Amino acid sequence: GASWVQVYGNTPRRLDGLAVGALPAALMRSPGYDRDRFLKVVEWVTTISAAALLFLVPRWFLAGESKVQLMPGLTLVALTAAGSIVLLLHSRTDHPARRFFESSWIRSVGKYSYAMYLLHVPIRDALKKQWFTDHLISRQSGWSLVGLQILFLIVGGIAVYVAAVLSWNLFERHWLKLKKHFPSGQAPKLAPQKGLPGLETG
Repeated sequence: GASWVQVYGNTPRRLDGLAVGALPAALMRSPGYDRDRFLKVVEWVTTISAAALLFLVPRWFLAGESKVQLMPGLTLVALTAAGSIVLLLHSRTDHPARRFFESSWIRSVGKYSYAMYLLHVPIRDALKKQWFTDHLISRQSGWSLVGLQILFLIVGGIAVYVAAVLSWNLFERHWLKLKKHFPSGQAPKLAPQKGLPGLETG
């Protein structure tokens, strides 16, 4: 009796995203890693997937769950995200994009990311029910729909971030203090990879 959204959205059906994230990590640590060849492939894949996303996003984001969103859409998101991370890791340390993503504000998003992941769907649904209604969306087209999309992302992003910060300070960090009672030992060190700025662990 499960809907197709529930079937496709569960973890076994999202292995493409897990694989896309694991593949660069495995390749960049393999003995036969060819940096230049790999970067050329990543540049092409990232450019194509990002362009496809720019074309698709205005057509499905505000429309709720759809087959376009959950099938090619999320795979393209994974390809674009993984490719962007690889390119940033290989960029100069003073590159503007790298400095932006290494800034304290952006790094804080990683700190609160789990709560953001858990809370973004109910917050999204509440915003759509109260302000970004189906009636409002159906009256938009072209650039007005894109503008509404951008406004929705800004309002939703701020709401999710604030909720995640509250979750961290009121709930999560207090539970994390219990980690001292469950020591896990020292993590093994990875061998430093030549030519990968930012990945050296020694």
